[in-house]
Amino acid sequence: SIVDVHTSEGGLAVVYHQASQVAPVDVDGDGGVETSAGMIRVAALAPSGRVLCWGSNAAGQLGLGPNASASAPTPTLVPGLDGVVELGAGRSATCARRGDGSVWCWGQNPQLSAAPFNLTRPTQVEGLPPVIDIASTALATCALTVEGQVLCFGSTFSLNIDNLPDGGRYGVRTVDAGMRFEDLSGGGGIMCGLNRDGGLFCWGGNSSGALGLGFTSTEERLPAPPDGGGPWSFVAPGQQHTCGLDLQRRAWCWGLQPPITSVSAVGIDGGRTFAMLAAGTQHTC
Repeated sequence: SIVDVHTSEGGLAVVYHQASQVAPVDVDGDGGVETSAGMIRVAALAPSGRVLCWGSNAAGQLGLGPNASASAPTPTLVPGLDGVVELGAGRSATCARRGDGSVWCWGQNPQLSAAPFNLTRPTQVEGLPPVIDIASTALATCALTVEGQVLCFGSTFSLNIDNLPDGGRYGVRTVDAGMRFEDLSGGGGIMCGLNRDGGLFCWGGNSSGALGLGFTSTEERLPAPPDGGGPWSFVAPGQQHTCGLDLQRRAWCWGLQPPITSVSAVGIDGGRTFAMLAAGTQHTC
């Protein structure tokens, strides 16, 4: 199964396989410029604005239609979807933001409606105004409006998207952040937002201290800043921890990331600065 994805300078996705492949491989396709990895599949965005997916299709997460095979070993174009500028991949669902600000999702019930359970073709998310950014956690996706408002949909209780009129499972919900965000990042069960002043605010699961609040809890529904570090320029939420870069591009991490286990932000020693970070389950690159 696919466990990590990067994009090479040549625009080719470099995929690492857990068992069958121990060395990086260049995946031929349409010259992907952005990749987004879910649990057992990868989606790539080509310069043409088309989306290519490969890997498991058991829940329709490749977006190839109801008659597609259960998997695709090579990048395959998602039909009927163009003009895409951004991707977000959850555990078994994928979402794409088009240049017109609309969001389209497919896969294992992205909680857009009561039926069907699996969406095998890209389906537009209703109830969203034009958005400028999207980010996905394992089970939910959030979108950022021009006004800096955060709207989320999915099945994760801790992302403050339950208690909807139909019982809390379907539809789009506004996150009561009380501020304007400039950027969103998601991972595991955590969503984070950056504001224009370098403020970082995260919400979601906190059993491992991945929100950096100075304490652990089952979940936190309202965005809150980490204890320590900042102001911030970048954030990378992982599965059980989160890392961020301050304005000097120095790295800080919190949560469960052996040998670091901290419920508050801890500076990463070494005197290095970074352009960006990517966080996994308990590791960061």
